[in-house]
Amino acid sequence: MHTIGLFEFGFGRFWPVILIFFGVWSFARRWGLVGHTTGCPCERCRAQCIMGPAMLTTVGTLLLLQSLSVVGFNKTWPVIILVVGGVKLLQSSASTEGHIQPPPPAYPTATPPTPPMPAAEISSTPSSEVNRG
Repeated sequence: MHTIGLFEFGFGRFWPVILIFFGVWSFARRWGLVGHTTGCPCERCRAQCIMGPAMLTTVGTLLLLQSLSVVGFNKTWPVIILVVGGVKLLQSSASTEGHIQPPPPAYPTATPPTPPMPAAEISSTPSSEVNRG
C-alpha cells in the first residue's frame, strides 16, 4: 500500500489540516462553544464574526482534497462562493433576540477653561484694540 502512495504521510501533503484546525477553532471560539464570548449574545452579532473561520475551513478542506488527489482545486473553487453566500444568508436571517445595545461613546461634556491672558500682554496691547473688542 505504501508503494502506491496510500500511506504517504508528510507535511507537504497534510498542511491544509492546519488551516482546517484554525478555522474550526476560531469558529468555536467566536460562536461561544469554547471559552466565553465577550459582547452581545444574540445570534446576529455572533454570525457577523464567522466569515473568516468559514473561509479558512473551506479553503483548507479544498486544498486537502487536492493534495490527496481526490479532486483538483480548479474544479472545487465554486464551493468558496457557495460558502460566502451561505454565511451571508445566515447573517441576514439570524435572530436579534437578546441583543445588547453597546453603550454610547463617551464624549466630553464641558470644554476645558481657557487660561487667562497674562497681565503683561494685556497692558502691552494698544488701547484702540482693547476698546474694539
